[in-house]
Amino acid sequence: MLLAPPPPGPVDYQVVKATHVSRIERSDADGYHGVSTSRWSLGRRSRFRMSWMAGGLYSGTGHVDVKGTYDVDVTTPAPGHCAFAAKTGDAAHPLVAPAPFDLSASPDPRRPGRAQVGFVAVHATLKNAYLGSECSRGVDEPEWARTETIDVAPAKLRARRVTLRFAGSEPGATWRTEIVLQRR
Repeated sequence: MLLAPPPPGPVDYQVVKATHVSRIERSDADGYHGVSTSRWSLGRRSRFRMSWMAGGLYSGTGHVDVKGTYDVDVTTPAPGHCAFAAKTGDAAHPLVAPAPFDLSASPDPRRPGRAQVGFVAVHATLKNAYLGSECSRGVDEPEWARTETIDVAPAKLRARRVTLRFAGSEPGATWRTEIVLQRR
């Protein structure tokens, strides 16, 4: 059964849930061992707006307020040890501390008939601006497109309650993000 296209205009949602957990771990024969984790959840209720336009076009955007932690702990043959933790609002490590982010939805240019939903937020990583090259090495990590974007049927974005799950794993890496939108 085909759904009738929605009438043009905005549809407002509240972000009622946003959770994330990710982990990266790497060990090498020369004594390098690194572990990073990131966890965050919804801080304050946030909003998301889908705008439906004539001709089947649509666009959605919203701001998701989160709070959480990022941790990294690396042991190397030299200099030995790099470790720190950053919570939301951390002044010493603001680039890796979980912070509010934008969530967006638009037609997927690579897959006609599908919507691409994505965000950019803090994930576990063994590469960041605060670690020296001896601690971050050439660590292979999942591409952002795998961890922060999904394709869904546009009809899913019309529902009263929308659950978006971004999850996966690769050798040494796992991630799971869930964002739930409730129509207002």
